[in-house]
Amino acid sequence: MIRPQLKLLEKDIVVVTKDFRHEYVTVPKGFKSDLASIPRPFWILIGHPFHWRFRAASLVHDYLLEVKDPNADEIFKKILEEYKVEKWRVYIMYIGVKLKTKIRNDYDTN
Repeated sequence: MIRPQLKLLEKDIVVVTKDFRHEYVTVPKGFKSDLASIPRPFWILIGHPFHWRFRAASLVHDYLLEVKDPNADEIFKKILEEYKVEKWRVYIMYIGVKLKTKIRNDYDTN
């Protein structure tokens, strides 16, 4: 499993320090992300948002949302599965991104 090379830029924000090539996309060097946007109360259940098994999926998802790829949520789920994240955790995280993406799209005025 390939892990993205990241540098902490500021609290909860990382920057890609080397192009991250994945089967679905290449996330370019310099792209900024908050990785998994897991609300703090859920960390005890799901895990820390910077956990290494979530990084690739979260980074790719953030990038795909930025470039407006309609498959971002499905790809997020597939990458979590590739990184052997537990099925129940994948399900919860997938539902979370689907809800967040729907809310974002419903209120996006651009």
